[in-house]
Amino acid sequence: MAEVSRGWHTVLRMIAVVAGIAALVPSITTALWPAKAASLDEIKKRGSLIVATEDDFRPFEFVQDGKPTGFDKPQANMMLP
Repeated sequence: MAEVSRGWHTVLRMIAVVAGIAALVPSITTALWPAKAASLDEIKKRGSLIVATEDDFRPFEFVQDGKPTGFDKPQANMMLP
């Protein structure tokens, strides 16, 4: 019985280590490669604003007949001149 208990202890320890590593990965990658937003001057110089959404989050944004649709599409279009 002690072997079974020791085996479960090892499994739980490995799960804890993997969970700890998984929790650290997002903060490490964010620290190494931070997101960079363009300044207003850069956007004006470029002449366009780049907007990205997640296309698998109904009803806000999703793909229907190969085209993006949902609540966010009209809101993004309101930024057009």
